[in-house]
Amino acid sequence: AGYVKVGKATIASRQRTSLSLTKAGRAAFAAHVAELRRITEGL
Repeated sequence: AGYVKVGKATIASRQRTSLSLTKAGRAAFAAHVAELRRITEGL
């Protein structure tokens, strides 16, 4: 969905993988958290 950016690099002869949220991923996560808060407000 384009929410996560994957980076790969070789450091000291070892493969390293890094993950980070894209702008769209941050927006989707924020919307998800907002919806969870909305749902739980009435509890």
